[in-house]
Amino acid sequence: SSRPDVSAAPRVQDPAAQVPAAPLPAAMLPAALLPGADAGLGAGAVDTSDIDTRIAFWQTRIKANPSSDTQFQYLGELLALKGRETGDIARYTLARQAFEKAIRLYPANVAARSDLAVNLVTLHQWSDAIDQAKRILQGDLRALGAVAVIGDASLETGDLDTARAAFQTLRQKA
Repeated sequence: SSRPDVSAAPRVQDPAAQVPAAPLPAAMLPAALLPGADAGLGAGAVDTSDIDTRIAFWQTRIKANPSSDTQFQYLGELLALKGRETGDIARYTLARQAFEKAIRLYPANVAARSDLAVNLVTLHQWSDAIDQAKRILQGDLRALGAVAVIGDASLETGDLDTARAAFQTLRQKA
């Protein structure tokens, strides 16, 4: 089959592209978009001050009660969030430590174990992620997040049969 030659077709220009957009008045812009509003963050940086405040809150709580698994879990979740927001891999390492501490304090903390499994995938610790996911599935065969971790980590390690089976399970159950 032959295709029409579109290179010779006349080009239609978008009428909106012909009119330059008028700049918005400064009063209509969010403060974060105004010049000089980067608060020293630099171009493209993410403001994580809210996350930092919440991290400090849980660190203070942990100092007051270092035997609470839930507090370590929450701290780990915030550290992982900070890692996602900033791209700072060190935050994921700290999150791993917090999740592991939560699990040492209360081995049945499935949320901390799930968070750890996902965090291990982020850190490319594939076999550790699979181990955590399998532990989760031992307690709850319906934990689809753990199945997803096994699928992702298995794919990364080249275990295509396990990855395929995990993804098939997700398609069937999700």
